[in-house]
Amino acid sequence: AYRVVVWLGFAVCLKVFNAFDSKKYNRNCKHNKKCQQAESFYSFFTMVPKGKYPISVCLGTACYVRGADKVLEAFKKELGIEVGQTTPDGKFSLDALRCVGACGLAPVAMIGDKVYGRISSEEEVKKILREYE
Repeated sequence: AYRVVVWLGFAVCLKVFNAFDSKKYNRNCKHNKKCQQAESFYSFFTMVPKGKYPISVCLGTACYVRGADKVLEAFKKELGIEVGQTTPDGKFSLDALRCVGACGLAPVAMIGDKVYGRISSEEEVKKILREYE
């Protein structure tokens, strides 16, 4: 389901609560907090729309010891956004995750389903982003 609907939005969350309960909830009810809790528990769901090209930088142990923190900083610098944000044009969103399962390619970033490995410089990050211009 997360590939179909990753951006929950508050309206969708309320529809889910209303489908399972006879009471009707609204934006000002206590279930607003429950929507936020559900969104924060399931890492693939978000209350903020993702970019057309979602970027995920692996911060697992293998990637981290090989410089993933620098890779993440390079993406943040090039895109002008922080983790959890989307570029103003809606083109890219940036997230960090714990493991992609491609430790032999560390450090790794994914854009959509495409894996980029052995990223070692800010120049490589720029080159990767140019593929999506």
